[in-house]
Amino acid sequence: MAKKDERFEMRVDEDLLARVDEWRGRQDKIPSRAEAMRRLAEIGLSHGAHRTPSLSDGEKLVLLALRDIGQHLKIKNADLNMDLVSDVIFGGHDWALGWQLPGVFHGHRDNPKNVSFVLNVLAMWDHMERGYEALSKKDRELVATKAAPLGSRVHFMGFDGNDEAEHIGIARFLVEKMERFSRFKGREMNAHIPTLDTYERMLAQFGGMQNSLIGGELSAQQIADLLKA
Repeated sequence: MAKKDERFEMRVDEDLLARVDEWRGRQDKIPSRAEAMRRLAEIGLSHGAHRTPSLSDGEKLVLLALRDIGQHLKIKNADLNMDLVSDVIFGGHDWALGWQLPGVFHGHRDNPKNVSFVLNVLAMWDHMERGYEALSKKDRELVATKAAPLGSRVHFMGFDGNDEAEHIGIARFLVEKMERFSRFKGREMNAHIPTLDTYERMLAQFGGMQNSLIGGELSAQQIADLLKA
């Protein structure tokens, strides 16, 4: 007897729906939203159930070649046991790689939308801090008054390390590893409070200010307006 499909309804927020639509748009034959949700659910369940690294035949040959080269050159790598990798390949124990190298086979991928958002936030705060540093004492007092209490210290706080872990990870990688936005280097960047809604409001205002930034910095009034957002 053929299995019967069961009707299932769910409510999702606009952000999740936009991400589903973005995924649909990358498929060869764009599926309906319902079909896209079904496929994504199957992918997620399959990924969560197995979490087993899979090596292609070509990748196996490359790893074995690297093992032979390393042995010939007497290279020792404390983080990667090539003898174990060889045993995994010859024995078909792919699951062992996930156990032995959880830092490599973790299955996480940064959401491109979050990467773009973090880039925009860092760029905005870079302009804000540089603009504030260029202000006169009188203009700084103006910012402090108009955007109290935040105006007394114009300083990028970062993202919440608990609820916005991916955002803070992206920001730290951009600054510390890719050496972008150097003014933020060495900062903790853990705001310890939710920030996404605030930054979205600030970015909405900052978008209208960018045309005035060519060859110049944010004014005291613009900085105050952004902080009040």
